[in-house]
Formats: sequence, structure tokens, C-alpha cells
Amino acid sequence: MRAIPRRLLQLFLFNLVIGFMFHYSIVFPYMHDLGFSTSQQISYAIVVNIVVLLVEIPAGILADRWSRKGVLLVSLVSMAISCALFGMAGSYSQFMVATAFSGIYFGMSSGVQAAILYDMLLKTDERKHYEKILGRLNSIRTVGFVVSSITGAVLATVFNFQLAFYLSAISCAAGFMILLFFREPQLHRKAESTKLISHIADLFKLLAHHPETRMLALTSMFIGIILCFMSDIDPLWPLALGLATILYGPLNALILSSQGLAGLIAGAASIRLWLIRLLGLGVLLAAIGLTIANIYVIVLSQFILITSATTLMVVLSGRIQDSLPSSQRAGCESAISTISRLSFVALLPLFMHITQGQSVFAAAWMIVVIALLGILGLVKSFPKNSSWFKRETSFNDSLDESFTLTK
Repeated sequence: MRAIPRRLLQLFLFNLVIGFMFHYSIVFPYMHDLGFSTSQQISYAIVVNIVVLLVEIPAGILADRWSRKGVLLVSLVSMAISCALFGMAGSYSQFMVATAFSGIYFGMSSGVQAAILYDMLLKTDERKHYEKILGRLNSIRTVGFVVSSITGAVLATVFNFQLAFYLSAISCAAGFMILLFFREPQLHRKAESTKLISHIADLFKLLAHHPETRMLALTSMFIGIILCFMSDIDPLWPLALGLATILYGPLNALILSSQGLAGLIAGAASIRLWLIRLLGLGVLLAAIGLTIANIYVIVLSQFILITSATTLMVVLSGRIQDSLPSSQRAGCESAISTISRLSFVALLPLFMHITQGQSVFAAAWMIVVIALLGILGLVKSFPKNSSWFKRETSFNDSLDESFTLTK
């Protein structure tokens, strides 16, 4: 890692700082404190996902054509505004406006850092470290999540809910200043000479004419849907079991720490087929665990599910990045994330119907089915004789030199 240690240090510091989102663990208790009904609380997740769906692909394409750093800076401004509005919210409509701004943040930041990191490493012939470093970035951000999750719950209990939101806004400002002095790689700027419609068309043509990339994207979509369930409505399981409110802070910290563990093993998983298959099995068994009405089984299942799914997403990201030219990387990552969220939103009404008619444990069988589809995709994407594990990654270099698509 000779030429980029300073920029990597900036990325690590940036991820640590933006991990200090003190309000993440108290959003639902805050809505309860404001007197919102259960349906209004559920609408929070719906609004966030709808905004992300509207923003994600355009933001990814903008990042490829303009500036990835610029898109991240705009996203931080949006989250800072969101936190300030949350802190001042006194009505449901005001809360939803703040929610929309947070959705813009999630949509604009999706996949952009991964594309930045890949180009940094590719430029200095250090591609082999991509999964490992991306995992480490996720881990350092998770450290911030864990610390701020517990701290935010304490601040909300001892002082007030608003303080946690305002501290999150300060974290956004600090992250903004760190990123402002970051020098991003310029490989993606080659896309500026093409028209926007051609840029979008090239992305979908690539998926249409490269079955391997298409299968990787499909598998990533299934795993992404599972992560949407775990990131947006995971409190439904402990709520159904009557978990005490005071325990949600530590529980949220524990669940978030699974992303840190995923970061630590992502590098090893990227070059070991047996570990990839073990992680796939972990996703399936953990999904089945969500159907069991026991708080210990539920907590363990959520931890294993998020750890395994997050690790697999990093590995799949490396494979997908290898098969794309620089001008398409952020856009493709955003497209996959968007399709995952869209599928999640489409499945959510059925999931909630089963939950209300029977239980969240019965509805969890939907996640089991999705996990099975994801495992089938993994088997197809990572066959025993795959050259991937020999680290043959020259394909992406030729794509960056001359990206042509033939029928």
C-alpha cells in the first residue's frame, strides 16, 4: 500500500466520524414519545425507502459523471439538515420532512465510497486489497455506530431526545470538513464525454450482455433485500417478545457490531470458497432462526444474519466492480441497491399483513425464501472452478482502457 496511505487514513477517519450518529437507536422511541401511532411509525421506514428509491440511481450516475466526493458532501449536508429538523419536530408532518432529508442522505451515499476505494486501489495496482479495506472501513464506521448507539440512548434518557439529533448534525459537519480535503481518483471522469442517456444505456447493456455480471447483481439484490429487512424493521421481533425499552440501546449496539465483524472477515472470504459457502449457510440458518419466538435465538439470528449478509455483499461488490469500467461502478452499485430497496418496499405490505394476521415469526418465512434464492445465486456465481480465487482480475483494466459493448 505504497501510494495511498494518507488518503486511506482520511477515509478511515471519515468513516469513524460519520459513524457517530447518536440518533439511530432512538428514532422509534422518539416517535413514541411524540405520540405517533404504530402505523405512523411504520411510515417512517416507508418514506425513507421511497426517497432512497427516487434518489439512489440518479445520485450514482451523477457521482460517475461529476464528482463522487461532491455527491458525498451533498449527502452529509442533507443528513445535517435532517438531524436539525428532527430535533425541532413537533408534529408528524415535520417529522416526515426530516425523514425525507435523511432518505436523501442514504440514497446519495449508497455505493459511492466503494467506487472511490476501488479506483484508488486500481490506480496503484493494489486491487487485491479491495475487499479487505472495504471491510475495514465498514468496521471502523461500526465502532462509531456502537458507541453512539449506547450514548444516544443514555442522552435521551438523562437529558432529552433532541440532544442526540443535534450531536449527529455536528458529526455530519466534522465528516464534511474531513472529506472536503480528500483528493478523489479521477478514472470515472472519462464518462463526462458521453451523453447521460448513453451512460445509462451502457450500464444496462453491460448487465444484459454479461451473464456473469447479471448473476452477481441478482445475487447481490437478494442479499440486499435481507439487509433491508434487518436494517429497517428489525425491532419488530424484540417488540413482539416484549423486550424492555431500556435494553434497546445495548441490543442495537450489538446488532450494529455485526457489521464490524463482517468487515474483519471480508478480506478472507474474498479468496476462500469454503468461507463464502459457510456464510451462505449462515444466512439461511439465521433466517430460519427468525421464525422462532425466543429472544436469545432472535438476537443471535439477527447478529449472524447481518454479519453473513454484509460480508457477502462486500465480496459480491468486489466481483461486480471487477466486471465494470470505472465510469459505471458507482451507478451499478446504486442500481443494485435501488432494486433491492424497491423489492423490499413491494414485499413489506405482505410481510406486515402476515405479521398482523399471525405474527412476525410467521412472516419471517418470507425472509427464509429470499435467503434460499440468494444461496442459489451464490452457487452459480462462485463455482468450484472459478478463476476468481486465482485473483485473475485483468478484465477490469481492459474495460477502463476501452469500454465497448457488442451484441
